[in-house]
Amino acid sequence: MSKTSFNNCLNCNTKNQLPFKFCSNCGQKNTDGKITFSELWSEFQDSVLNIESRSWQTFKDLFIPGKLTLEYFSGKHRKYVHPLRLLLVTSVLFILAMSFQDVQSSTNHTYDIKERISKNYERQRLYRILGNITDSTNLVLGVSYGGLFVLFLIGTIFITLFLL
Repeated sequence: MSKTSFNNCLNCNTKNQLPFKFCSNCGQKNTDGKITFSELWSEFQDSVLNIESRSWQTFKDLFIPGKLTLEYFSGKHRKYVHPLRLLLVTSVLFILAMSFQDVQSSTNHTYDIKERISKNYERQRLYRILGNITDSTNLVLGVSYGGLFVLFLIGTIFITLFLL
């Protein structure tokens, strides 16, 4: 932020001696409010790339299971990024990352939603038919799967006895 030559602080209106870089009352920097790209870049580096920043501390502790939750619930809020802000930022980053990935190129065939729905419908129809067949077989025979196994054993014994 570029320096100006105001006598009064723009934040608290306290008179200061010229030239002053920071207000002696509130501590605000003496600027005209215009932000240059170099100042924006330095603020970015200070807040994001700083090893001691909240975002790096949160990112580091995120990979230790349960630590971030326990620290937050124990009252250590200032040390970490707010949970909702973290959720929002990671969601946006995930959506951006997924938008760069081509879903069709990761598989060997093209993805047709209508074809997938019709195949799924046919599969469910076959499962219903097979389920009805097994239900009706159980009703006719009056046995369960264990009973079917016993009938199978009796049938094989009967066939072996009469064929030999």
